[in-house]
Amino acid sequence: MSKQSMKPAASETNAPRCPYCGYEMTLATEFNKQTGEPSCSYLCCNCYAESPSTEHVRYSLGLEKYEQHKRAAHELAVQRSEMSAVEYLAAEQRMCYDDNIGKRNCFSCPLSSRINPARINCGDYSRQHPEKAIAIVEKWAADHPERSEE
Repeated sequence: MSKQSMKPAASETNAPRCPYCGYEMTLATEFNKQTGEPSCSYLCCNCYAESPSTEHVRYSLGLEKYEQHKRAAHELAVQRSEMSAVEYLAAEQRMCYDDNIGKRNCFSCPLSSRINPARINCGDYSRQHPEKAIAIVEKWAADHPERSEE
């Protein structure tokens, strides 16, 4: 009797087929000695080929997602024209202080607790959400260009 005739019909099981010989693969479970987490792989009973373990697959997928995120973040940074730290501080100073009254004007400041999305004071907001705070200041600076004194 040939090995082909020993294979169960595809409709009888959901187990994957061996990519080398086409035989049904069985699930093998092991436990990681260091972490105690289970690791699964499929084993071909005919040619003993083994699929990658779920632990290896999880690591590979995680690494791939990390690389995708890293590339996207780099592309975003290249696309944005980021202001320097000095430009940020100068724009924040202009945004937060009203020269007409000579002190802070939190009433209309986009970083104030009245306006920012988290409804927390501007210092805490800038520390907890630096990317968002920078974006707010950059937008404000673009909308309110510095007046040149003539």
